[in-house]
Amino acid sequence: MSRSSLLFVLCLLFAAPAAAQNVRRVTSTIPPPSGAGAVVTVIAGQSIASAITAAGAGGVILLKAGTHRVTSALTPLNNQVFIGEKDSDGTRRSRLNGSRILTGWIADSGRWYVTGQTQAGTLGVDMDCDDGTPEHPIAAGRFDRCVNPEQLYFNCSTVATCTMKHHETSLAATGAGEWFFDYAADRIYVGDDPTSAFVETAVTQLPFTGSASGVTVRGLVVEMFASVSQDGTIYAKDNWLVDDNEIRWNHGAGIRMSTLVGARVRNNYIHHNCNYAITGEGLNLVVDGNEFAYNNVLPQSNDWETAPCGFWSFWGAGGTKFVHTLDLLVRDNYSHHNNGPGVWFDIENRRGIIRNNVLESNRRAGIFWEISCSAAIHNNWAIGNGTGLDFPGIGTGAGIEINTSADVLVYDNVITGNAYGITGTDDIRNGGNEAGGQCQLDGVVWKLANLYVHDNIITSCGSSAGVYWTGVTDSGHGTDAFSGAQNNDFEDNVYTLGAGTNYFNWASGNIATAAWTALGHDDSGSFGSCP
Repeated sequence: MSRSSLLFVLCLLFAAPAAAQNVRRVTSTIPPPSGAGAVVTVIAGQSIASAITAAGAGGVILLKAGTHRVTSALTPLNNQVFIGEKDSDGTRRSRLNGSRILTGWIADSGRWYVTGQTQAGTLGVDMDCDDGTPEHPIAAGRFDRCVNPEQLYFNCSTVATCTMKHHETSLAATGAGEWFFDYAADRIYVGDDPTSAFVETAVTQLPFTGSASGVTVRGLVVEMFASVSQDGTIYAKDNWLVDDNEIRWNHGAGIRMSTLVGARVRNNYIHHNCNYAITGEGLNLVVDGNEFAYNNVLPQSNDWETAPCGFWSFWGAGGTKFVHTLDLLVRDNYSHHNNGPGVWFDIENRRGIIRNNVLESNRRAGIFWEISCSAAIHNNWAIGNGTGLDFPGIGTGAGIEINTSADVLVYDNVITGNAYGITGTDDIRNGGNEAGGQCQLDGVVWKLANLYVHDNIITSCGSSAGVYWTGVTDSGHGTDAFSGAQNNDFEDNVYTLGAGTNYFNWASGNIATAAWTALGHDDSGSFGSCP
């Protein structure tokens, strides 16, 4: 062989692997079916319902890369696995989509409309919708259509280009960045030129329905479902595992956990849903390793008037909200930039463990434990929460906020740069516990009692009057949270404080460090100054 021929062959041999490295390979880790189930592959456009039947109980449904549009909720069988494909770089490629593509737009006096839109989903309740706060006032009724589950999307084939539009309450008011559903005329109007855009609207309420147990949903993108406010898109029921999915752009919560037998939600990226990342109730729930981001979406400009979702974060929106849980474990999650609390537990949660989470830049508290009992909140990082600075002076927007709850331990947390440090609030809530509630069964009433806050690192460098404090308030209702019998105590915490003077709160209001320690709090604590 000549020298030139040899060089040519060597170039081919060495070039081939380099070229192969640039190919994006679609991969799947397909578990074996359990029981008598089978593995059934579904290409986008084929019937998933037929695949469910063919796979049988315990079977595996592999959804190939592409957009699988769900026009009616699917009914899994017990122990089935729904799994998607990924690129070699980990990008999820199989999309379970509840929307319809809109085409055939007709121009109409600076707006555009499309006809034949007969969908109208289940309405939520009016109290869900944002009425604003004194710090962020909005026009009355601005977000009244938050109760309608339909959403509108421009150019959401990729995350980088996706825009969710604000649902306006009248056609006359509809302008740029907005849309209006004329339900009576079966028309959708938009205020931006849609003729060169890819436009979709949420139509289907849920991807899954039925009562199957032991279902696994893994490796999928679940998007654009017209789920109902205060409800979920994926229902994680008895022994469900929702693992390694991206759940985005849905009207209600990304996931609802509703179970008598433990469900687990882990390693998901749950973002830009209009209500919460996760809501739910039940026994032995586990929520671990997830990322919750930008839920109850604000527009990038932080323009409160054109927010596409419009839920009120003081009633129900943000990272999570759990009610009536027993032995809930929330660990190793990252919750950030949610328009509401980072994680929220409200009404009769008992024996909860909240640990090793990072809560950052949420509008309200990083961790909010409310009218519940018996929690251990430890080893969390809460950074820069309370960005809304709503209702200053009452402790909302703390790194960790405990409201009218008994028997709560808060320890070994790092709290830095939040609107408040660690706060306890005692309030009069519906005259006490719900009849037969979990806390009541334990003989615990709804009040701030036996709150023990110790060995935390708390940095509060802000100096505005009335905020940035750590301590207890009673919301002006004259409760007995400050009496020795209620045993609310702060000990051995490490503080770094700003140039102000009153970084603590007790019965008399904001007080200085000397007055705080004279009450018996943190008499072995440490107090330093911000640089």
